Amino acid sequence: MRKLIVLILLFIAFQGRIFSQSCLPEGAHFYHQGLIDNFYFDYPNCTQILGSVTIGSNNSDITSLWGLQNITSIGGDLTIVTNNYLLSLNGLDNLAHIGGDLYIIDNDALFSFSGLDELAQIGDDLKIVNDSALISLSGLYSLTTIEGDIIINGNPVLINISRLENISASSINDLSVFQNISLSECAIESICNYLSAPTGVINIYNNAPGCNNPPEIANACGITLSCLPYGNYYFFLQNEIDSFQVNNSNCTQIEGDVTICGGSNITNLYGLNRLTQIDGNLKIYNNLVLNNLSGLDSLEIVEGAVRIGIHLDTNCGNPMLTNLTGLNNLNSINGSLSIRYNNALLNLIGLDVLDSIGEGFDIGENASLTSLTGLNSLTSIGSGFQIYNNESLTNLAGLSALNFIGGNMSINDNSSLISLDGLNALTTCTGGLSIGDNPSLTSLSGLNSLEIAASINISYNDSLTSAKLGMN
Repeated sequence: MRKLIVLILLFIAFQGRIFSQSCLPEGAHFYHQGLIDNFYFDYPNCTQILGSVTIGSNNSDITSLWGLQNITSIGGDLTIVTNNYLLSLNGLDNLAHIGGDLYIIDNDALFSFSGLDELAQIGDDLKIVNDSALISLSGLYSLTTIEGDIIINGNPVLINISRLENISASSINDLSVFQNISLSECAIESICNYLSAPTGVINIYNNAPGCNNPPEIANACGITLSCLPYGNYYFFLQNEIDSFQVNNSNCTQIEGDVTICGGSNITNLYGLNRLTQIDGNLKIYNNLVLNNLSGLDSLEIVEGAVRIGIHLDTNCGNPMLTNLTGLNNLNSINGSLSIRYNNALLNLIGLDVLDSIGEGFDIGENASLTSLTGLNSLTSIGSGFQIYNNESLTNLAGLSALNFIGGNMSINDNSSLISLDGLNALTTCTGGLSIGDNPSLTSLSGLNSLEIAASINISYNDSLTSAKLGMN
């Protein structure tokens, strides 16, 4: 009797598996061909994978996806990554729904998306990144809904994205199409509709002419852009600066980021002379012939960070920039201010009305900087303050109004710095003070009014003796 009960239970379990339409709540990782080929036999009636699916790995030998032909729905993400022998996505022909993200990344042999022809809905982001052999998006023609972002980045032979034309623009959050150097055709219905009424952040740059920036696509779509409500603006060419006011009528306030990175192309910023406010970040780096910032003369507020001469952690300076003339009306930076790797910069003239910096401030790696003149109106820095490796800087004159630093202050590796004169108004530094490796420093006069709230570290200043300390 007991054996009969066990057999009945096994039969019920087997029948449940046979007729079940869903499986794998924890998802699946197919990292070699045998796992895909055996899937149909292991789960013969499974059409809905409840979890996320990854196809590929660093050692993937996958050449075909035909073993997945019964799958109609994936509840989580679908990630197709590092498949060096996979030519198409044939085998996913019945897949209609992805509940999470679709990632297609680093598949060197993939030349089209044929095989995703039934895919109609993605519940989150569509990310197509670094596919060096991908030439078209065939297979995505039936895709109508993305409840997330579109990100198409770093696909060097991709020439058009026409197969995304049926996506409802209202289902797209953010749109990013960048660094696809052969992509010249982007004026498809879904993108045109999105640009006419964007609902999220737009990042379009460094593609081929025709798809190189939002105005180019808008012109091809037959629509006129005003200010993009969520930014972002990328200027890599002088004609993009010159045509800004024509392509973006009545645009004085930008809600996203502004990036100016022109190599040897951008010589002036005069086309930006109507801008009064940037709600994101202002990044000016890798401009090889730009010698001042004239053209930004109307700019009064930057809500985010200002980075002059550095992008993230990369040395991308402005080697001909001698001063910051052009920022003469900038009175408030609510994020951080970073001035680095500007080897011709002599002083900070141009920041004359800057009153406050909401976060940190760092000045470093400016080989010719001899003076901080230009910061005479600066009264407060919300976070840390760093002055380092400015080999021609002899004193800190120019900081005469600074009275508050809301974090640590460090003055390090400035080989010509003789004194700290210029900090005489500084009364409050809520963090610690570090002064080190300034071999010419002979005195701490200038810090007489400062009350340190935390630690003090003064070390390796070879010319400094205790008899010359000027602090109270």
